[in-house]
Amino acid sequence: MIFKFESIEKEIGELQLEEKKLVAEIKRTAKTGNEAATKILARQLVRLKQQIANLQGSRIVT
Repeated sequence: MIFKFESIEKEIGELQLEEKKLVAEIKRTAKTGNEAATKILARQLVRLKQQIANLQGSRIVT
């Protein structure tokens, strides 16, 4: 049970790090004016935040 909790924590941390990188990439593409790429990255960010929320919810249940 503890191992499962630790692996969930590790995965959440990795996803949060990826989220920070994605936000930086969104800012970079927005500065260049590439609207299509910015929209795609924004959608990825929303999905990533949903994954983090789901993992945090499963962490509370277990």
